[in-house]
Amino acid sequence: MLLRIVLVSTLVNVAIQVEIARWSISTGRASMEGCNDVPPKLYGRGWISYIGILMFLASLAGIVTKEIDYRSSYRFVDEMDTAIGMLADGLDVSPVITYEFVMDDADQAFRTTATPEASKVLLRLGA
Repeated sequence: MLLRIVLVSTLVNVAIQVEIARWSISTGRASMEGCNDVPPKLYGRGWISYIGILMFLASLAGIVTKEIDYRSSYRFVDEMDTAIGMLADGLDVSPVITYEFVMDDADQAFRTTATPEASKVLLRLGA
């Protein structure tokens, strides 16, 4: 039974992520804005916003009932600030960019990411 729940929740999660990505690309708005716009709204937020909370609570319930000692760490504590600073200072990342697409070619950009030749594929969101 647990395996069925995991499989169904995985499929639902993928379907939601694909739809949010499609919406974000087509509107040019951030994905979390879209989560909050999906009707019906509950307490001012779209229902998709609550799925993550429910999935977290479901996993937490399993941890608590099985008395699992769960430890975590945040891997990218300082790396993101360092990387952003390096980019702001003019770090040339062009050697790792293999493809670059404009928004109108988003479908082709996503298909390209699955090819063996693609290292880093950029999708230009604006001019």
